[in-house]
Amino acid sequence: MNALLLDTVRERPMSLLFTGFEPFGSHAFNPSSVVAQAAATASGGSFELLPVSFAAARAAGEVSAHYDTVVHIGLAAATAWVRLERFAHNLRMEADHPEQESDPDSVLRLEEAGPLALETVVPLSALRQCLTSGWDVRHSRDAGTYVCNATYYWSLRLSRASRVLFVHVPAWNEHQARLFGETLAAGVTRSIC
Repeated sequence: MNALLLDTVRERPMSLLFTGFEPFGSHAFNPSSVVAQAAATASGGSFELLPVSFAAARAAGEVSAHYDTVVHIGLAAATAWVRLERFAHNLRMEADHPEQESDPDSVLRLEEAGPLALETVVPLSALRQCLTSGWDVRHSRDAGTYVCNATYYWSLRLSRASRVLFVHVPAWNEHQARLFGETLAAGVTRSIC
């Protein structure tokens, strides 16, 4: 790489995107959007609010390809801790919403010829150390079979040069979500960017 190009790369600011989801199903409030917006504000990154649909998941993956670092945040209402997702799987539930009846044997693939799973290159242990002060943060190997997993899969699949991560958060109130968003921003800028 020539010196001029190397200087240009060094001077180019890292582009950072945080995404959260709209409310869905029986969840009138989705804390993921507040976490993502607070993290974007605190870090100087960008924020996108995503619709909860499988079609939007692929579009989010296409948008992710334009950023150096992408952190998707989703709601895991059944857990009481933060989950740093290591893998996205080439799977999706048949139903459009998790509340709809779906035959557990009818899980589909997101793409027929795609890999069974994709793994993030984000250093999860380093990020976890930055986040554990006051927060219960754990590693996870299963982002589910709903839109969160699909968004993660398409972002990892289409953003080959980017650092992409999916973070699931509990059903927090707005204040908790905002505080964690600020913590997440600091952790991401220290350990990932």
